Amino acid sequence: MYPDLQKQIDNVFMQHGYPASLWQSQYFPGATHAEVDWAKRLQIPLEFMFRTNAQAL
Repeated sequence: MYPDLQKQIDNVFMQHGYPASLWQSQYFPGATHAEVDWAKRLQIPLEFMFRTNAQAL
């Protein structure tokens, strides 16, 4: 169910003109919403959120 819903959200962002450098969608087939799976990929959102403005462009 996630991929189809995420495509809808991605379309909303694009239609409203959000630059691709300010958001991203990623899908991890087989991963759950459990702590053990989040621990494997926590660095991804942290690096995205705490990057510098220069890195975002």
